[in-house]
Amino acid sequence: MREGDYTRAPAASSQRINRRRNAVNSRRTIVLKVSDKVISEVFSDDLPGPLEDGCFVRIDEVPSSVSLPQFILFFGKRVKQLVSMTQSYEFDFSEL
Repeated sequence: MREGDYTRAPAASSQRINRRRNAVNSRRTIVLKVSDKVISEVFSDDLPGPLEDGCFVRIDEVPSSVSLPQFILFFGKRVKQLVSMTQSYEFDFSEL
């Protein structure tokens, strides 16, 4: 670009823009083990429900742009509250 020529700016490719949109809009399911002291992700086929020392909780439709540490930091306390109030172990992200 020449000095003073501001009519042409480099445009982002449409493929790159679509990839970003898909990454932001994609969703995933997280299964957590929730106890009095710890909340951690588990990779298990066990159904959500109570355990001796806590419970398994499944959260559906979590945006992929939200990392697991962010989720636990921002929503961990809310998940514990919902489990104790509703005795339910499956939630949609929008419920939090």
